[in-house]
Amino acid sequence: AGSGMRAVLATVVLLAVMLPVSSLCEDQVGVNDFILKNLGAVTSSVFHPDTQKRRVLVATDAGALASLEVKKGEQNWRQILPGGESVDVLRLLGNQVATLSGGGRHLSLWDERSGNLLWDKMVGEALAEGERQVRGAADVVFLPDQNSDGVDDLAVLHNGAVSLVSGDSGEVLWTVDAAQGDVVLSTLVANDGMSQSSVTVVGASPSGTAAQITTLAALDGSEMKSPGKISRVSGAPKEFCRDHTALSAGVLVCLSMDKSGSTVSLLDIKSGTANAFNSNEISGTVSYQPAALPVSGGGASSFALLWPGDGGATVSEVKKEGETWRAYLRHTLEYGPEHRLVAGQDKNGVELWAHAYAKEIVDPTAYGEPEGLLKVSLIPVTEGSKKQDFTVPGYSRRLNGEVIDVSPNPYVRKDGTSGLRALVMTSSSTNVMVQQEFVAWENHGALAQPVDAAFVDIPVLPPAHDEMFRQASTNPVSALVKRFTTDLADLVQLPMQLSKQFQAKGPARERVQWDTEGVSLRHDMVGDRFGFKKLALVLTEAGVLFGIHTATGAIVWRRYLSDSMDRHIEVERLFVTRPTSSPHYFGLLEVLVLGRNTGPGKGRAMLWWVNPLTGLQTGKQVLKQDCVHAALLPMMLVDHTKLVMLVLARPQRDSETEEMYAERKKGEYQIRVIPDLNEAHKMLDTRKKKIFFYLANDHGLTGYTLSSVPPEPKIIFGENGELDYFREEVGSDQYENMQAGEEIREYWAAEAWNIVLPEGEEIVAMAPHSAEESVKAAGRVLGNRAVLLKYINVNLLAIATQTRGGAGGSDKVKVSPTMRAKEPVLRVYLIDTVVGGIVHNAMHKDATGPVSIAQSEHVVLYSFWHNRKQHTELAVMELYQSTQQEISGAAQVMMFNESSQSSLHMEKPQVLGQAYILPSGVKTIGVTNTMHGITTRNFLLGLATDQVFSLDKRMVDPRRPVTKPTAADTEEGLVPYNPFISLTPTSFLSYNHTIYNLKGISVEPARIESTCHMLAYGIDIFYSKVTPSKAYDCLGDDFNYLSLVISVVGLGIGTQVASHFLQSRELSQAWK
Repeated sequence: AGSGMRAVLATVVLLAVMLPVSSLCEDQVGVNDFILKNLGAVTSSVFHPDTQKRRVLVATDAGALASLEVKKGEQNWRQILPGGESVDVLRLLGNQVATLSGGGRHLSLWDERSGNLLWDKMVGEALAEGERQVRGAADVVFLPDQNSDGVDDLAVLHNGAVSLVSGDSGEVLWTVDAAQGDVVLSTLVANDGMSQSSVTVVGASPSGTAAQITTLAALDGSEMKSPGKISRVSGAPKEFCRDHTALSAGVLVCLSMDKSGSTVSLLDIKSGTANAFNSNEISGTVSYQPAALPVSGGGASSFALLWPGDGGATVSEVKKEGETWRAYLRHTLEYGPEHRLVAGQDKNGVELWAHAYAKEIVDPTAYGEPEGLLKVSLIPVTEGSKKQDFTVPGYSRRLNGEVIDVSPNPYVRKDGTSGLRALVMTSSSTNVMVQQEFVAWENHGALAQPVDAAFVDIPVLPPAHDEMFRQASTNPVSALVKRFTTDLADLVQLPMQLSKQFQAKGPARERVQWDTEGVSLRHDMVGDRFGFKKLALVLTEAGVLFGIHTATGAIVWRRYLSDSMDRHIEVERLFVTRPTSSPHYFGLLEVLVLGRNTGPGKGRAMLWWVNPLTGLQTGKQVLKQDCVHAALLPMMLVDHTKLVMLVLARPQRDSETEEMYAERKKGEYQIRVIPDLNEAHKMLDTRKKKIFFYLANDHGLTGYTLSSVPPEPKIIFGENGELDYFREEVGSDQYENMQAGEEIREYWAAEAWNIVLPEGEEIVAMAPHSAEESVKAAGRVLGNRAVLLKYINVNLLAIATQTRGGAGGSDKVKVSPTMRAKEPVLRVYLIDTVVGGIVHNAMHKDATGPVSIAQSEHVVLYSFWHNRKQHTELAVMELYQSTQQEISGAAQVMMFNESSQSSLHMEKPQVLGQAYILPSGVKTIGVTNTMHGITTRNFLLGLATDQVFSLDKRMVDPRRPVTKPTAADTEEGLVPYNPFISLTPTSFLSYNHTIYNLKGISVEPARIESTCHMLAYGIDIFYSKVTPSKAYDCLGDDFNYLSLVISVVGLGIGTQVASHFLQSRELSQAWK
């Protein structure tokens, strides 16, 4: 009997601790999720020399190394470099790819066919950034095998030293410090045609008074006969080598600038023989403008000179006549700031220069889909040759921006002419492959550098649309009638939609009434009542805003913000100001992008208004001040537009130091509400005393409230020596969008409270309470039928601070007024931002970052690194009101749910805390959010492995019993305490995907309670639907609809047959 009872108890405990998990079948991959594997902006590229393979190798600013198909742009393979490194040098020889990264110290060898890493090696010593600039650049070239292992070796230039590395094992065979004096070495040239393999390293001094050409034997690194350091060139000025480039034909081109223009010196790499001449001799004209070399230097036997002041460029061929190199002009070109000139070769070794620039051909004030063209010319360097011009009309300068660089890959066509194939890199981080006069494909590298993300609904067509906007007080009977009418309308439209799809042999699309740009003709832009179809908006560092369809992962539209207002911008935030369109404003959704100018007049805030459904830019504005803070207000206009509050300050002047700027703007912040409408101002005026905000600084936090009284003016001398007052600079002339006759109201920030952190503490993470979060239950029912009332304070701010200890160093700091500590200390403060009171604080000794923190309802979850125990800990705090109350009935529970709380009268909460050990670091934390807040909330952990893990909230419940669970604990569903949180494979939302450089997680509820949308973004972008408690309110994707239809039809037929026989039987019995 005892053993049977123990078995029963064991079964009960097992069932109690079992958690619901969601597994993913193979055929479900990609159904409810997608991943965009991005690259970034291409910084260097190499086309495969075999034109039949049609592959191009690219390295990007996001640290990606990839092989792309030239025809369609598909990725053959991709590797992301660790530690945030990016490729400095990229070289290809046969099936081997060599890269230098990490400032030129990290040498790696890859298989070009598969992308597998063969080996990697750290070469040279790590130097500071400034020291690296002094010693020189990095370079790598392939050399024939020197150690008889059958694999070509690599010569590496790093920090003025040259090393030979085995191509088979990565072993460093020899290292020579080749830099002489103050010469900065820049380039390696492989000398394969000589009797003995060698490598030549060239460079010049920063002042341009010396150049160096040193040849080293590939076998042992010994110096061979070479010119060495050259300090003077006959016929050239003293600073004869202010800029230089090495040609593989065996000549070093040096360029100097003086009063008479520029002097070109051609130095023979073997003998050092020099020939100097004025640059005017090449151009054939007299120009006193200084010349320059293009960024890409020179080609095999030619070089280019740029005259930015004259708007021109020349391409010259070099030939050796006897012992002297001479230059011959081949072509003269137009050249401006937006032009690029790069050397290349076709497969036959014919040298061709590519000259590219983009041109806009539409009205610059137009906001529609622009037209434009890209012009590329192929320029041979042989005598008597003619350039070939290609015009690419499918290129949009407004969407792609200026041409930053071009990588040509000319080829020989059947008629003997040169064909154009080029990879064009643009200022919007778009990588464009051009084939002849067509755009073959575009790769949106900007998606690899996201800044912010949000979701918007795709509008539902009427009458289903009207159901979304019915008032909560609507009569249930009328709501039921409207729902029935909606379903009936959908049923009537179903045969028509099926007929159109059958006639069109696929999905038939018609332009919806709100679509002004035609996006609904290319994508499914008809919403659904469940809210499954949305657009994910991704704002990127390059200033490009993307609209991505959550059902397909396709880019519906993109908008390059930089070119529409200013080329030098920095985007910061994305606000969805009109997330849903009402019946009167159908399809007129709106998002607001906040940024600032980084060019002339830097520091001024910039605003863009964009329709998130079509990408149409509907407005733009440059403010006269800098925006130090922005937030959505809990207020909405009649057209469902949310208000955005901007906290504005003076922009910093060029002549001001940071201290002068901080003193001049201190305490003088102007408040501006967007949109600048009279209705918005009146709404703000009635609630200004209830609006509080805070600003973080180096010493703590300062809270503010709104005031109509301006601050006392300060007497400050301006740039022109006159008195300069703050109000005179940011007065009423800022409101350019005000309607005529409207009353202007100005608001200012008035300091309400101030929190000064202890000396040595710095804020490392912050997590405000989400204003969009739905809270259904204000209490937690315990196993003994008591209720713990949640301490839900929407004004609560959680901040984490770190105090670095001074053990073994001079940075010992005072941790608190009463304690000194050598170990670092992590503190978490819970602050009420209305009154500035510290509600609670927790301290963790010997703990450091990185810290990730999140807040949901009454729960605060954060992660940190424990130094002494060498693991990541996950700590949780749950806040409850100080009193326990017994539940006497459902009415009392409803009273708790509808109770309102004020920061001015709330007492300190009862805090329950616990800590757990996590086997992985945490980069970011998100929280699931459903429409009504009924579904269980899960924490979405962005792990250090760049994957997203869904953590059940019950696993981090601080009330988990540390002893044997009681009957009340079991009834409440508490899981016995275990300090270790296991990462169950079935709880990984990203399953086998890696979201490299994971930065953030954005969550948005669907219109059904069980489901929410999740977007995790980094270099890659991953989307998935999340169902924390499974999809309990809708049918699954694998539901057998055919069986249901057959069953219903069969039951209907059976009912009719049975009814017929029943009637016949009753009739027969009646005649008896």
